[in-house]
Amino acid sequence: MKRILGITVLGLGVAMASCFSAHAAPKGDGRPDGGALNYSEYGRPATLDPITSNETISLRITELVFNGLVGIDEKQEIVPELAERWEASKDGRVYTFFLRKDVKWHPREGDAPQPFTADDVVFTYNIMMHPKTITPLKVRYEFIEKVEKTGDYTVVITLKRPILNALAKFSFKIIPRHGPANPQYLT
Repeated sequence: MKRILGITVLGLGVAMASCFSAHAAPKGDGRPDGGALNYSEYGRPATLDPITSNETISLRITELVFNGLVGIDEKQEIVPELAERWEASKDGRVYTFFLRKDVKWHPREGDAPQPFTADDVVFTYNIMMHPKTITPLKVRYEFIEKVEKTGDYTVVITLKRPILNALAKFSFKIIPRHGPANPQYLT
């Protein structure tokens, strides 16, 4: 009986000790922070195209690969992503996005990286809204009247009417204009 009581007390002591976390000390072993991130899902993505993806696995992976003009942070606030800043007209119908100049697309093997420009934003919107493109996103962006390039790093988006929280909707993922070898595969 004493032995069982001793083992029980020892077990409870170990369990209690594991409930208290010690502060993590800096690793100090010379290894740099960063490196490879391994990410797994419970199935295969149907596509890696953020425009046509409509199932959970594809959507989660494309969220990690592509960026929008803006993003939404953990506090649910709008933050810059591919746009470094933006301006909205007083009537809430015209948004001007000033794009980052330090962004490059990952190249195909053997190719040089291509810069991200306003052409990519216009291309993405045009593909997304093309009549032959089957995407769940069309309904979400029917409020946009037009997307225009006004400079290599400036895009103007004009809305049909002002809408509540329009800026958050500009988080749609941008794809490279030069990306698809045959753009008809996107429609």
